[in-house]
Amino acid sequence: MPTTRRRLILNNGVSIPVLGLETYQRHNPGEVKNAVREAIDVGYRYFECAWINENEAEVGKAISEKIHEGAITRDDVFVSTKLWNNFHARSLVSEMLRCTLKTMGLAYVDLFLIHWPMGFKHNCKTLPLKQGKDAYSDVDYLETWKGMEDCVILGLTKSIGLANFNIEQVRRVVKHAKYKPVVNQIEVHPHFNQKALIQSCRDEHIAVVGYCPFGINEKSGVPNFPEPSILDDRIDRIAYKHGKTAAQIVLKYLITCLGVCVVPKAVSQFRIREYYDISDFELDASDVKTLDTCNRNERICLMSAFADHKYYPFDLSEIPSRSIETPSSTTVDLPSSSRLQTPSLRVNVSSRAPTNFTSRMTFGSNTRMEISSASRMDSSSTSRTSAPSTSSMINQRTTRMDTSASSRTRTESTTQSPSSSTM
Repeated sequence: MPTTRRRLILNNGVSIPVLGLETYQRHNPGEVKNAVREAIDVGYRYFECAWINENEAEVGKAISEKIHEGAITRDDVFVSTKLWNNFHARSLVSEMLRCTLKTMGLAYVDLFLIHWPMGFKHNCKTLPLKQGKDAYSDVDYLETWKGMEDCVILGLTKSIGLANFNIEQVRRVVKHAKYKPVVNQIEVHPHFNQKALIQSCRDEHIAVVGYCPFGINEKSGVPNFPEPSILDDRIDRIAYKHGKTAAQIVLKYLITCLGVCVVPKAVSQFRIREYYDISDFELDASDVKTLDTCNRNERICLMSAFADHKYYPFDLSEIPSRSIETPSSTTVDLPSSSRLQTPSLRVNVSSRAPTNFTSRMTFGSNTRMEISSASRMDSSSTSRTSAPSTSSMINQRTTRMDTSASSRTRTESTTQSPSSSTM
């Protein structure tokens, strides 16, 4: 699949930007809308959404405002969203996408993904952690895929794809598909570079979109949980060498060396601009070799609470007992529809245990950037319950880089409690 500037050509001829913005954030109303507006001004044209994130309306509003301002046209932006696990029945798939389009104020999305291969019953909680196997749907994801194909035929989406599918599941879909998946969206970062799966998808002419590019999720900082990739000293040294940030090094590596599209999370102006500013340097062979050695095969987004589901995608040997989710719950409404048969149904969305680290890097005398353990990676995190012993893990792991002089020194990190997220 050839690239053209900052875009990748998918197997159906549609092009996708190699750098997008993950729009997860549901705790501060208006924040996502402002982030998308800022991102459009910076140059982003790819916005990654999900029904479960509860913010599609803000993304759609921001895009609509920018269109009306004349900054962009609808054809300029690439909008992707995902089908949640409660709606895997073929009859529900297109109805759910219609609900999303109505929420976003769009006539179509550019890419629609199955969020996870395992389904839940449509009248159960969106994360049925305490319901056991009784909450699991027997719907085969091949039936779900037929519903996705219906969405293409109906003109509700230009492209369809998968998320969090293993290679056997991907190949099974390809074998039975009328419309081949164009994308498999998976966890990819330096500590879990997924080279084998990326190559296998490439062999099937399926692009890979990588989420959690910095190896951080809401459990990062919890004792014994894998350390975030972004804090690896080897990445710091490469960043020092190029006069860039660790985040910029990681994004460059994933895009140019692993050949994946990436969707980092950000809401602050500083972060949004930082992540986009990766075109003025190149990684050399020694940099790439060093970054390749960072791989530890450490998965951080496991959904391990559902490991007994027959369509659970990950190897059970990858699931240490420390990683079992024990989230709290928040009540939200599922969209009502006569065909969905779930009018005014109230369900619980679980928010997994938050953590509390924020490492800071100082640039010059007055510019600060923060790396938050929340999936949205932003300095505006909302304080919540903090995990114990977090600061001991993060202290003394970040870099002070003075961009106004040649000297660069190390600095300690500070701590803060971000909000949790659902992958």
